[in-house]
Amino acid sequence: IINYKNGISSQSFGANFLFKGGNVSFSLKNISYGTFDKYDENKILKGKYQSSDNWFTLLFSKKIENMPLRFGMRYEHLFSQLEDYFFQVPFISIGSNLFIPSINTHLGISIHQININFNNNRTKSTLNPDIVISSAKSLEHLPLEIFIDLISNKKLTFNDIFFGGLFNLKQNFQFYIGSSSRKFNQNNNTKLFNTIFGAS
Repeated sequence: IINYKNGISSQSFGANFLFKGGNVSFSLKNISYGTFDKYDENKILKGKYQSSDNWFTLLFSKKIENMPLRFGMRYEHLFSQLEDYFFQVPFISIGSNLFIPSINTHLGISIHQININFNNNRTKSTLNPDIVISSAKSLEHLPLEIFIDLISNKKLTFNDIFFGGLFNLKQNFQFYIGSSSRKFNQNNNTKLFNTIFGAS
């Protein structure tokens, strides 16, 4: 259980195991946004209400035999409540990862948040699938793995780019560094160094 300021708390539980040559994991997560005062149009206190989100996630991944290829699928179900307003939406994400030994590189493609709640037009409009194209390469003469993720929306334009690297400095010590195009979009008036390395 993690408690934040203003009465916000988070709880989660998960497990991972092998099944039919693949990997299966599931998790349950709850985020409580706290208790709020409820007022009418005349600013008269009418009581209190709560707001929370609950997630159920189920994931399966497996390596294709005799091929340097892995595939995976994730099912997620969101239950969200704000006072008397409640909605739920199930969606899936699918992806694959291809390893190219000759250049020591991983190439991946995935589609995230595919809405499978076909009877609810409201949630269809609020969840748009993202297509992610990924690449990761281990450098030959440095203890460094570099990566880049390109994220596209439903119009097939790449809106966000994430890039960085993982340094394996010692046996039990790793160091991550990275940034994204969102840093530039959200910090147009800051210095370049702050924009790349952690402006908020």
